[in-house]
Amino acid sequence: MAGKVAVRSNDYILRVGSVSKTYGTSRALAEVDLDVARGSVHALAGGNGSGKSTLIKVLAGVVRPDRGGHVATPIRSEPTDQITPSVSRQLGLRFVHQDLGLFEDLSVADNLLPVLAPGDSPAGFVGRQSLRQRARSILDRFELDIDESRDLRELRPAEQTLVAIARALSDFEVPSGGVADGVLFLDEPTARLPHGEVSELLERLRGYAGRGQSIVFVSHRLDEVLEVCDAVTVLRDGVKVLDSPSADLARPKLVEAIVGRQVDSASVRGGRSPVEHREVLSVSGLLGGPLRGVDLQVGAGEVVGVAGLVSSGRTSLLETIVGLHPHLGGSVRVAGRELSGAGLRTMLANGVAYVPEDRLRLSLFPEMSVSDNVVANALHRHTQLGVFRPRKATRAAAREHAEYGVKSPGLDAPISVLSGGNQQKVVMARWLSSLPRVLLLDEPSQGVDIGARADIYRFIGAAAESGAAVVVVSSDIEELLGHCTRIVGLHEGKISFSRPTESLTRSELISLVYEMNEKADLR
Repeated sequence: MAGKVAVRSNDYILRVGSVSKTYGTSRALAEVDLDVARGSVHALAGGNGSGKSTLIKVLAGVVRPDRGGHVATPIRSEPTDQITPSVSRQLGLRFVHQDLGLFEDLSVADNLLPVLAPGDSPAGFVGRQSLRQRARSILDRFELDIDESRDLRELRPAEQTLVAIARALSDFEVPSGGVADGVLFLDEPTARLPHGEVSELLERLRGYAGRGQSIVFVSHRLDEVLEVCDAVTVLRDGVKVLDSPSADLARPKLVEAIVGRQVDSASVRGGRSPVEHREVLSVSGLLGGPLRGVDLQVGAGEVVGVAGLVSSGRTSLLETIVGLHPHLGGSVRVAGRELSGAGLRTMLANGVAYVPEDRLRLSLFPEMSVSDNVVANALHRHTQLGVFRPRKATRAAAREHAEYGVKSPGLDAPISVLSGGNQQKVVMARWLSSLPRVLLLDEPSQGVDIGARADIYRFIGAAAESGAAVVVVSSDIEELLGHCTRIVGLHEGKISFSRPTESLTRSELISLVYEMNEKADLR
């Protein structure tokens, strides 16, 4: 990986000064500064609700801040309250969000050049050959060996991200032998990538920075921040609390800056055996979707991690167990009861809880309040003689809100205004308050800051201690190793290995996951 840069105070490509934003009486940003050196990778870190997203929206011209701040690049300088999306582009600021905004059914060329430049012919008269040549030129500039005629859906996730980066920077003038100038903002660029593709993307980013590209890197993954970034700015509660070269930062110091306290990771690695050595979840020969005869047994108090590539069938396994995917064969038993082919309602009634990866779309009611979301699964508990008792439900929601440490403007606030970490706490509170027999979790810490992540791991541990059988699907190798008692591998819809966590190292687990994929590629 290319070396990091030494930051000179007179060589900043972006200087942001005194940006503030309030919503009513709530402070989102308070006099925040951000200086980004030319040719550097600069991390913008902070917990959920720290102000990172608000600052990025201000710089993109999507949110208008309070008066008083300014943004300066070599191109021009503007008061922050005058920045619109077009002004942001004129300043040389480009943004690639976690949702890449690409079209999977279109070709790479169509994604790179979705809008004609001024002076081009109407879309119906642009020759396909000309379009492909222009796309090829952009791909070559970024040293991407990708066929511009391929559909985007055929590309690996890392390649799709690189196409999004190339598109964002494609309109810049590029000096000979260099890359695009300006500042590229990347919001959680590795969150959607399988583990094996993360290093590929990080290597590319360091290479682009080495050729002069300036990058602002937003990530909850602190090891990546320390590995790839030259400098780190940390926001907490809308205030800049740390600005430091990454070489001067140890991970504990960075964690403390983000959270405001030292964090106990509450690891359960290798330390918990089943509470009663009693089998709670038994899956045998499960068929459905990509699943080709999955066998999985989980005892009371076990936390079993499921490792595998994105296409391995991990999510389908959980969704088939819980009744969201068609069950085509095999058996599912919960606490000895045969539930094969049962629907979602029956599975929930038998104590199976499911926390999906897409919490906002599949697990929450975005237009409803925090209180309503907390008690959504337990309305029957707050009904007397067939009449719903809202006060009783509100009292229960308040207890769960406090017990699970949810930070929100209030119980009546819409759930959509909460940070990702606090939304996940609400989902966990809703399910765990019902004392489930089986807890199925799909990427439970994705998009969650390190403080909320520690709380979520604590909740998982508490569920296991109470006797639940827990299954965790995760792309995070450290999460699997640090918080599961056993790890199984899933490859092409079948279990490929099952190992106690205490017998695995990080490198061994990575090898087990990716070795199966390489063998399949050779067939």
